[in-house]
Amino acid sequence: MRYRILPPAREELQNASRWYEEQREGLGHALLDEFEERLGLALDQPGAGTIVGMTAQGRPIRRHRLRRFARYSILMFVDEGGTPTVLAFSHSSRRPEHWKDRIR
Repeated sequence: MRYRILPPAREELQNASRWYEEQREGLGHALLDEFEERLGLALDQPGAGTIVGMTAQGRPIRRHRLRRFARYSILMFVDEGGTPTVLAFSHSSRRPEHWKDRIR
């Protein structure tokens, strides 16, 4: 399925993956694998996930939590053209609402 990831969200994911890989070899790759798996589930079920906000156009922003890396969530919405869009890859204790300035 077609989707897009906003550049800040891609950067958040890459930074988290690098950090985990520095902690233990293979852990960053495990994070990326889990991200891809959870994203696939979210794309298969676009109405799943907890609504945590709305876009400026009134579209729901949904949070999809990872399991092993439970402090992380994928925040996404479906844009006007019907494309699922990853807004943020958010850590629950590091500025958890930082993504809100992206929806204005």
